[in-house]
Formats: sequence, structure tokens, C-alpha cells
Amino acid sequence: MGVSESDFTFVETPLPIKQGSYVTIYGMESSYKVLIESTTKTIKVKAGTFKNVVILRFPNGAREYLAKGVGIIKSTDNKGKIYTELVAVKQGK
Repeated sequence: MGVSESDFTFVETPLPIKQGSYVTIYGMESSYKVLIESTTKTIKVKAGTFKNVVILRFPNGAREYLAKGVGIIKSTDNKGKIYTELVAVKQGK
């Protein structure tokens, strides 16, 4: 059981992911369309710098930043305030 759908997100998108297209997000009680705002941005967070980050923009203006092989590296509200940021990545053996 997550808190306010915060522990997981299911995204349905055809591959390759295309900037400017819409994808469906499935939550606990609802689903909705979100915009793939970018697939090429370089984003710096406390854990480091990530290239080709996928940015999802939700209907309310909030954004999720996803890095290949890592997952969500940053989340912002509709005003750009960061409420989740990756601070470290532990490399596997």
C-alpha cells in the first residue's frame, strides 16, 4: 500500500518514446494522459548528471524526470518546486 500513489507508477508507451507524444499513466484509482515533454535533456541532481532524461508533464503541471537504468531522478510540482530528488546511486558489482 503506497501513500497517495507515490510508491509506483505504471506508464504505457510505445517504443521508441517520442517527444511531444502522450502516454497513459495508471495509478491506484485512476489513469490519465501525460505529455512526454522531452527525451534529450541533460539533468543535474545531487546524485550526478544524467543525459537523455525523459520528462513527463502531468495535466496539473507537475513533472517526473526519468533516467535510463535508474528510474525517477527528480519530481517537481506545477511551480517547479522539487519534492523528490535522487541523492546517490550505488553501482552494482
